[in-house]
Amino acid sequence: ARAGVHKKSIADWRDERSEPLVSYAYQVACALGYDVDDLALPGSPWPLAPRRDGVEVAACGYFKNVGRTMFGASLRQLLEARQMSAKELARRTELHYTTVGMWRRDRSEPRLTMALRVSGELGVRLHAMCAWLE
Repeated sequence: ARAGVHKKSIADWRDERSEPLVSYAYQVACALGYDVDDLALPGSPWPLAPRRDGVEVAACGYFKNVGRTMFGASLRQLLEARQMSAKELARRTELHYTTVGMWRRDRSEPRLTMALRVSGELGVRLHAMCAWLE
């Protein structure tokens, strides 16, 4: 509950009964002092030691102020830098292109596993995408 997320929701995610949106996973990771990529390892116990530096801690503070991650903005920037369309990313990740487009325009956000698929294809850590770390 320290992360502003109900305890039952966290237990459901931990026990793989449901999957969080990327913003909730990021919020929990920041509250616990962890990197969202570490919490996202399927079937793995949650990590024992934090893996963040001061820049990421500041980014977690940004999330608390605005209530959302920078996933959409990061996605836009990364696609532009790689000269890749949302449609091409969707094809590579086996997602529907309108879904990727909605994320890119901040109209919706992905579930954790889909966000990991996208960050993996783009070659960046999900935590960095959520915090928009360069």
